[in-house]
Amino acid sequence: MRQTDPKNILLKADRINRRPAFVVDGKGGKLPKTIKKRRDFLKIASSGKRFVTTGFILQIGEIRENNTKPPAFGYTTSKKVGNAVERNRVRRQLREIARLILAHKIGVGRDFVLVGRRAALNIPFAGLLRDALWVVKKWNLEEKNELGVKNNNITNISI
Repeated sequence: MRQTDPKNILLKADRINRRPAFVVDGKGGKLPKTIKKRRDFLKIASSGKRFVTTGFILQIGEIRENNTKPPAFGYTTSKKVGNAVERNRVRRQLREIARLILAHKIGVGRDFVLVGRRAALNIPFAGLLRDALWVVKKWNLEEKNELGVKNNNITNISI
């Protein structure tokens, strides 16, 4: 029977209790709803609206009528990005972008797909966050309240 090193147990416990490295206005929160079915990915891709940045492509689905549900996000990377370790790293970064920025800034009624690109491997995470903020601001995806005023609750990113 193999002995478990107590030092290893402490390291694992410390990893579990660790806070996230990036915090946006103190908001951590849960991951937004995830798109998992192929037909949903294809439906969003066929809507034709997409915004390309250096590290990722944001595909936007059509507006759903009479829907007050928060947006759902899909994450994908092709084998062109790299091996499984690299693809998973890019997907984790895209998930974190959706959790930190997109889920808080984008209004209800649409679904989104984030497509990872090879260049995301060489861009620091802060650069990907900056690109996500640029897409939200440039393409006017910010949520508006009942008075028609944009929700600008995310102002700073601390690393």
